[in-house]
Amino acid sequence: MGVTTTGTLTSVMQTYYDKKLLARAEKELVYKQLGRVGTVPRGEGKVIYWTRYTNMPVATDGLTEGTDPTARGISAVTVSATIAEYGDLTQVSDFLSLTSFDNVINSAVELLGYQAGLTVDTLVRDVVAATTNVIYASGVANRTSIASTNTMTVADVRKVVRKLRGANAKPMANGMFAAVIHPDVEYDLQGDSNWVNAVQYVEKGINRIYQGETGELYGVKFLRSSNAPVLTNSGSAGTEVYKSMFFGEEAFGVSDLLDVKTIVQSPSKNSALELYSDIGWKVKFVSAILNDNFMVSVESAASA
Repeated sequence: MGVTTTGTLTSVMQTYYDKKLLARAEKELVYKQLGRVGTVPRGEGKVIYWTRYTNMPVATDGLTEGTDPTARGISAVTVSATIAEYGDLTQVSDFLSLTSFDNVINSAVELLGYQAGLTVDTLVRDVVAATTNVIYASGVANRTSIASTNTMTVADVRKVVRKLRGANAKPMANGMFAAVIHPDVEYDLQGDSNWVNAVQYVEKGINRIYQGETGELYGVKFLRSSNAPVLTNSGSAGTEVYKSMFFGEEAFGVSDLLDVKTIVQSPSKNSALELYSDIGWKVKFVSAILNDNFMVSVESAASA
């Protein structure tokens, strides 16, 4: 990913702010890290494409001696999405910068980095949360039937794994499926004796693959995110409904973070009297579902 800055700062300070914003942003990219990355060659438009090949049927007919079989074509499905640009900015007065005990510009870059990462991750979250492949906790019929007691259980996790394997979804590169859950749902799952905390299988981070990884259960690595969807008053008697997303490999695609720009203009080019600084960010990005059968949303309540 390319990073550039504008402004009147020294190149050393510009590089410092670039790294600071990206470091803070990348901490928030929980969903994005699970997507298949696609790229758009520069100068070739705004549409990104992912190609999904279709498995060939079994070849159970015996070969005829001395005769080649009829060549079978390769079929594929192409998914496309149009990249959009996102960003935001803030301004810091020269008076505040002069009188504050804190390095205000530095703090502003940190805040914007958090915002940038959370923005991108929310874009991915909203795309995958639209899946039609849904399991309701405790076997209830639909979302409006979810009561406060219908929390996620090990049985629900096993149903998800069965569903993904039945759809021939491949586990991630680590040999396990991945799930993103809210801390409230994590609390319920941790109450099961089969739950394995990340600290129990991680030695100096060797086996911890994902940002936010918290534990594993029945062939699924779980990632914790307070950004996981919570649907207020959506269940029975106004119960809050949590959407926990489970993924196989190539369930959804993401673009690279394209043309990431950290802008620090100090002072601003727009102030004749140099009364304030402009601090901002922008990025081009898109995400899309590649195979709805390779992801499952579990809707549940969570313990109070």
